[in-house]
Amino acid sequence: MKATLFLFLAVCIAAGSTAQSIPSSSNLPIVIIKTNGQAIADEPKIMADMGIIYNGPGNRNYLTDSLNHYNGKIGIEFRGNTSQNSPKKPYGLETRKADSSNLNVSLLGMPAENDWILFNTYDDETFMRDVLTHALARNAGHYSPRTVFVELFVSSNDALEYEDYKGIYVLMEKIKQDKNRVDISELEYKDSTGNALTGGYIVKIDHHAGTPGPYWDSQYPNECGDFRTDFELHEPADEDIHPAHLVYIKEYLHQFETALWGPAFTDPAQGYRAYADVGSFIDYFLLSEVVRSTDAYSYSTYMYKNRDSKGGKLVMGPMWDYNASMGNTPYNFCAANDTTGWQYQSQRLCRVDRKQPFWWKRLLDDPAYVEQLKVRWATLRNGVLDLGNIRTMIQQNRDLVSEAQPRDYERWNVVGERGAFDEEMDFLEDWLDKRLRWMDRNVPLLGNFIHRPATVVPITCEQAVPLATYTGQQLTYQWNLNNTPLPGATESSISATLPGTYSVEVTLAENCYTETRTTPALSREVISQQHGEWHASGTWSCGTIPTSLDEVVIAADHVIVIPDETTAKALKIRLETNAQITQGLNASLILGN
Repeated sequence: MKATLFLFLAVCIAAGSTAQSIPSSSNLPIVIIKTNGQAIADEPKIMADMGIIYNGPGNRNYLTDSLNHYNGKIGIEFRGNTSQNSPKKPYGLETRKADSSNLNVSLLGMPAENDWILFNTYDDETFMRDVLTHALARNAGHYSPRTVFVELFVSSNDALEYEDYKGIYVLMEKIKQDKNRVDISELEYKDSTGNALTGGYIVKIDHHAGTPGPYWDSQYPNECGDFRTDFELHEPADEDIHPAHLVYIKEYLHQFETALWGPAFTDPAQGYRAYADVGSFIDYFLLSEVVRSTDAYSYSTYMYKNRDSKGGKLVMGPMWDYNASMGNTPYNFCAANDTTGWQYQSQRLCRVDRKQPFWWKRLLDDPAYVEQLKVRWATLRNGVLDLGNIRTMIQQNRDLVSEAQPRDYERWNVVGERGAFDEEMDFLEDWLDKRLRWMDRNVPLLGNFIHRPATVVPITCEQAVPLATYTGQQLTYQWNLNNTPLPGATESSISATLPGTYSVEVTLAENCYTETRTTPALSREVISQQHGEWHASGTWSCGTIPTSLDEVVIAADHVIVIPDETTAKALKIRLETNAQITQGLNASLILGN
């Protein structure tokens, strides 16, 4: 094997330079794959040879160097869904022994395993959107696939030609159960009862490409009631799936959705918190919204569950597939290139099949979840999502790819959508800056309920109480006071000037849904301005005669008279120094609402 690949390299160099010559060295690790005359296909994997040249951090790697990092067999195939249509193909590969069995091996500093991805970065002219997203997720405390930039050659024989140069790729980990990847218990066929049955499972919402695992529909529709999410079992692998496994994980997800859908969904013991790792849901939401992937929530969406003895709740992640993010979505599909707006709202309307589950809106109906999310946002913005930290990460990646970037652009005739490479990089940084600033302004407004000041104060004639509900694309509003529509109150916020119970009807996309959100009754403070009769407008501030919803203050030394045979009403009364209320014959004062 070693002799064969060494001869292959010697032939490569002997091929000499052409008008478009292959690079003789790189600052990145060099990966060379030889298929021995076979064509790579989308299943099954073919047996091939792979060599990696890597001389360590900071050292150059030459095609004339020995295959000093890996020199052995692999199984390789095309992977992905729409990405397979690009000329620069994505690959899935397994490191193997000569007998085709799996070979766990460490590659380029990543922990030993046998399943790997060569990600093509074709639609991302910066090469780094996936790399950056995975790093942010890891820095936030979650497993996300490790990544390494490489330069790739794929040849069918012992002669390396310019067409065999494939440019910059990302060698990365495939999502799977492993102590160094998704660290959950391995689930084998025999694990069909008791605690062993309860984990570990990896489930995804995705295209059912290639040879999919078993999949099934949710029992609950999306918000508009016209589609249902379907879930696919990603692991265990087909040969390890016992019928009891499918019964268990389908039922667990159904129980989670039932708890989230139901009226007691906020109850810690009966609601969704009994089934879900809430912190992982919050981080998945925030990171997906920061980078604004067109696939978030609807495709390439993973979750997993460990055994009950090891926590056992449903965890969102790992994150996956972020080349079409950070302003890089073709045709601005689902408005994903906009730095304003929530992607979870766009997805539910623009997708033809609308596979996004109802979860993300429902979770925002829970004030406790919303508060936890806001606290987490502040923490992330002061660390992981600090713009300075992100810019440092971008610059580090830029330093790695800047040498090979012109070669890749030339090989694939890349014309950046925003211009040359420098303009692409400037666009990426500017987009993230604008996106983070927008989220700083709008995360505090999240919550599918009526927001009111944290300190509850009554309405006065000088000061209204601001009320606001959630915002988003294709939403319309009608505010009501005591169930009566308020004329012209059709924005997401109003100023409450009258006491009573306020509600707002929120309608999505005309016929998707209409839901009503209500706030507790608001009181008003009315203060006496002089001595006088209760029912005389001149007695009170702003000429407002008190009602049963008003908190009445009788100012110091004022005497207020309730005339004979009349009734005065107030929510409550406060008498300042020497203030008095006198009641005439058969007069009454009723307190409370």
